[in-house]
Amino acid sequence: MIRDRSHCRSTKRVFRSPKRSLELINCLFQKASQYTLTLQAADRLGTGLRTTATAIISLSTAGPAPAPSLLAAHPDAGNHTLLTVHALNVLTGLPATGLALHLSRPGDPQRLWEEMFKSATNSDGRLDGGSQATRQLTAGTYKLRFETGAYWEQQGYRSFYPYVEVVFSITEAERKVHIPLLLSPYSYSTYRGS
Repeated sequence: MIRDRSHCRSTKRVFRSPKRSLELINCLFQKASQYTLTLQAADRLGTGLRTTATAIISLSTAGPAPAPSLLAAHPDAGNHTLLTVHALNVLTGLPATGLALHLSRPGDPQRLWEEMFKSATNSDGRLDGGSQATRQLTAGTYKLRFETGAYWEQQGYRSFYPYVEVVFSITEAERKVHIPLLLSPYSYSTYRGS
């Protein structure tokens, strides 16, 4: 049980198998260095074995600090916005690993878009913090191009959409922009995430 829920999101994940279920609440563990996790387990009918376990979880930093990226707050972020991306393969229900993407902004009149960087999603389907995406974004219009045709070809499928382009605008007031992409070989969906 997490007593201080002021930093928790309301999203819940429930994992179920024929005999067990586990409910987790997504939390951002940033306000304390130690948490107490209490798990209570029982069978579905509540007539069998019941048990409770408590674990103390201590948070610490191991190894060198990660390189600054669009994914993490940077001390001198100023008026910049951080960009996060999460791509999910809805055919398998798993992250879309290795999905190539390009971030562009409007260029000069002769070039419609100027590419800022290329990268690919990591094993969690997210924009990798170690990629070339090391700068924060300022107010303006941007385009994310996902190479969905190549991704689906690697998965053994043929895609109806060779690529997906998501054009979005950032205002000065925004501190973070999250762009989820849900994709299958014949459809995709995106929305403004949180």
